[in-house]
Amino acid sequence: MRLTLAGSTLKRCSNLFQTNLWQGSKLIAETDNDKHWQSYLYEPDYYRPLALVHGNAQQDNIKLYWYQNDHLGTPIALTGSLGDTLYECQYNAYGQIINETYHQDDIDSLPNNPLRFQGQYYDEETGLHYNLNRYYDPFTGRYITQDPLGILGGLNSYQYVNGDPINWIDPLGLIKVENNGFEGIAEKEVTHAVTHFPKNPNDLSKILEVEPKVTTTQHKTTRMVWEPNSNTRIRYESHPGDSGIFNPRHHGEHYHIEIKPNNLTWNQAKRQNAIQKVKPEDYKLGHGTGFLPGEKHPGQ
Repeated sequence: MRLTLAGSTLKRCSNLFQTNLWQGSKLIAETDNDKHWQSYLYEPDYYRPLALVHGNAQQDNIKLYWYQNDHLGTPIALTGSLGDTLYECQYNAYGQIINETYHQDDIDSLPNNPLRFQGQYYDEETGLHYNLNRYYDPFTGRYITQDPLGILGGLNSYQYVNGDPINWIDPLGLIKVENNGFEGIAEKEVTHAVTHFPKNPNDLSKILEVEPKVTTTQHKTTRMVWEPNSNTRIRYESHPGDSGIFNPRHHGEHYHIEIKPNNLTWNQAKRQNAIQKVKPEDYKLGHGTGFLPGEKHPGQ
């Protein structure tokens, strides 16, 4: 169980309580029943760890360990003050440790390293990674809860970094970002969080931070198309001049969401009939696949 208490968290492990201290969205220290403690140092404006400081409250014995990270900033080794490698580990693509090697006989003297992908903290009770805004499961490579950002986080609200953990990171459990400095991203993204399609399509441009391609339909109504990523397309349009009984999901103003395979261009996907339209939750055949302004987007 984890309780947020103004910059700290309290975690129960068996019959022991562990207190974690946070500075903003970074774990900076933890202590176990006031006996053992360790503190974490990071690169400025990053979530990449630099060093681990370990101490014992009952002894005047403080040790410094240095993190060795891979290209994503994930710890793959701990070295001592003389540069000697004390611990190494290997991960699969989605951050699950698959091999650990200790280079000293007294394993118990080494501190426990709970840091995983940038911004992730290993929870030994569940085997999950605490990722600030939600928990990540390294066994499945997915989050166990939906993205708090809604549509801004992508159409698959459980997916981790759009299925590409080799090149992207998600330190806040919100949205994939490049591996560079990004302090303060949480406030920015949460401010723009959205769960419903806007009534004014221009608002979607502000939400997605993507400018649409604007054209007109055969009925001289406005068509706007956004591409928030290379495999997703959102289209706003209306067809008031089409025949048939009025259907708000077709004749009225509506949004279509289309996705395509990663290995095809949009033209190739169209020729191969490989474009998939995301349908509303209550979709019925013949009712139209458009989402109405004010409706919840998929995954909400």
